[in-house]
Amino acid sequence: MRSLCLEELAQHLMAVSPPITRWVNPDWARNQTLLEWVKNVSTVRSRTAAPILFVHGAEDTIAAQTQANQGVGALCAVGDVVDYRTYPGADHNTVVAIADHDIMAWLELRLKGYPARQTCQSVAGYGDGPAEVGAWMHEGGW
Repeated sequence: MRSLCLEELAQHLMAVSPPITRWVNPDWARNQTLLEWVKNVSTVRSRTAAPILFVHGAEDTIAAQTQANQGVGALCAVGDVVDYRTYPGADHNTVVAIADHDIMAWLELRLKGYPARQTCQSVAGYGDGPAEVGAWMHEGGW
């Protein structure tokens, strides 16, 4: 099965028949079918065996800082080790290139057996840590 990049996926969805606007409610926050689908495709269901490096561009307008915090918070809530880094000046499309050196250094340290840095307690927007994020997840947030 061939995977699509984001741009190809967007073009594909624009050409879907019937038009996507007929099967996705523009007022998505009230579309129970869409909310259930998002809930079911969430990758955060249980703790992973490996640590996670989560990089986010501070200028990202596709996945806002609050969304990134929510994603990291969900990972923290299930007990993952997350090294969360935000890059000033980077957006959704440039963050990997800007963070390239850090990503490679992070991977090298993991391969040498050094533990990853845990940043879960410092996720902004959720009080003092993952306990509050867990409560948010159970209320249907992620």
